[in-house]
Amino acid sequence: MSDDLRAPLRWILGVEGAPEPGPGDREPEALARLSAAAFAVAVELRFGEQVTPEQAREFVAHISEIYLKPGSLDPELAEQIILNVYDEVEALDEVPLEKTVEAQNLIASATVQDMGFTEDALDRFMDDVVDLIVSLEDEDF
Repeated sequence: MSDDLRAPLRWILGVEGAPEPGPGDREPEALARLSAAAFAVAVELRFGEQVTPEQAREFVAHISEIYLKPGSLDPELAEQIILNVYDEVEALDEVPLEKTVEAQNLIASATVQDMGFTEDALDRFMDDVVDLIVSLEDEDF
């Protein structure tokens, strides 16, 4: 299973040369779960056990300035989904899944870039994401 997840995960993280998954490669729900797992692992790696709204706001401004195209990330949504990892805000049920996934992908990719992962560190990160997916599937995720 982990090999099936690595190719789309590399694309989600913006790894150079990673091909975009084709329509038949993964179901949209599976890509959304993979995106959410990559996002959660990246955010927890970046912030640790806890994040404040101010830390989330500063980080979103930082990655937006350095790694993202202007206007590509809604800062309020980005802050909310970061805080949502820590249950610091209400669920984002009113936000369309496509918009949430796009923001998660941008944040996860920028976080990985900002942390300056080596190829080995990227492999360990992807292992953590795959482990999270597998553990959640075991819990009927």
